[in-house]
Amino acid sequence: MPESARQSRPPYFPGIQALRAIAALLVVLQHSIVYTCEAAGIGYGDYLKLGFGLWGVMLFFCISGFVIGLNRHLPAGTFAVRRALRIYPAFLATCALSIAILAAIGAEARLDVATALLLPVSSLNDSLRIPYWTLVFEVAFYALAAAAFWFRPTDRALSIAAAAWIVLAQLFGRYFPNEAAATAPGALILVSPYTQLFALGMLACLHQDELGRIDPRAIIAIAAACLFALSTFPMTPVGYVLVQGIVCAGAVVLAARAAAAPAPARWLGDASYGLYLLHLPVIVVLASAFTGSWLARYPLLLFAVIAVSSAAVGAAFGAIEHSAHRRIARVAPARP
Repeated sequence: MPESARQSRPPYFPGIQALRAIAALLVVLQHSIVYTCEAAGIGYGDYLKLGFGLWGVMLFFCISGFVIGLNRHLPAGTFAVRRALRIYPAFLATCALSIAILAAIGAEARLDVATALLLPVSSLNDSLRIPYWTLVFEVAFYALAAAAFWFRPTDRALSIAAAAWIVLAQLFGRYFPNEAAATAPGALILVSPYTQLFALGMLACLHQDELGRIDPRAIIAIAAACLFALSTFPMTPVGYVLVQGIVCAGAVVLAARAAAAPAPARWLGDASYGLYLLHLPVIVVLASAFTGSWLARYPLLLFAVIAVSSAAVGAAFGAIEHSAHRRIARVAPARP
């Protein structure tokens, strides 16, 4: 590999990759519980006391902010091309797979232009059964980051901008009174409560050295205080996303310190994007197939079948996608 390519590649954090795996599995856990209960004809409220999927998404957003911070020295054009190649090929391939998979149960799925381009809208395309709303946020953040990187800002300027972004999201909080408004904000996407997570992840990256000197017990104590606040005080999305984001940012900071991680966790972290994309269509088809069957009388066993099967199929797709992306990235122009 040329020396210039080595220098342009951001450092590798095995702990961050393991955290990606955890985030993806949390989302799979959430969807598996919901659809298992639907197939078994029981309410999922008693089995879903925590929003596992939301925690997983928040971890993903904080990790994205951290990783984009690592890429801040790239030329803006190079950064934009790399991010587009990371997001769109796998997403569009998953759309095609989802349409084919859902056809097996007679469910009609469609791909419209806004969805294909991951444009911010106020009404999501639920027919694909892909939780792609998070990718809309990712793309919006990448576009903003590319525009910022064009001006070659200093770390200090980026830190001020990230902090100001959090303040701006707080000021616009009244426009997002509920989860639906926050996850599909349309033109207001850059001030949605969820954008705070990217800013927190970016700050964690920019201040690794300072944060690295903080005792892990202090970070854990702050996280515990945030969890207590979440369980004690009623909050609107702009409030609880910020508080949960602080917990997730703390997890990112601790994960970034890890010098090693188990090989299976790193492998699953590499496959996490594909796992995240494809697991839900698989769950939907499995839940439909088992509804009314003898297995539906044993919810725990049904949950195990759905969770393990969807995770296995999603992880296999993710491994293939990750390998394909690495090949595409090698032939992509270094400086567009």
